[in-house]
Amino acid sequence: MIVDDETLIRKSIKNLLNSINLKSEEAEDGLEALKMIEERFDCKKCSKFKLIFMDIYMPNMDGFQTCSELLNFFNSEDIDEDIIKPN
Repeated sequence: MIVDDETLIRKSIKNLLNSINLKSEEAEDGLEALKMIEERFDCKKCSKFKLIFMDIYMPNMDGFQTCSELLNFFNSEDIDEDIIKPN
């Protein structure tokens, strides 16, 4: 999943991933990303996101807030918290 409010950034990352045969979904902000993640979590037939590229500064919900919400949504064993914590 690619989460960024800049269309050019999302398209650039998507093109890079496509060049190595990886599929990706796009979200314009943290709220949209959370909605997409929750929808896939509830869907038994849907594949889950394995990696999220996320911008920090976005409207509506920034990357830090989104990561915090993801940690609250999932059990701690589902996410490696060291990966998503800012350094």
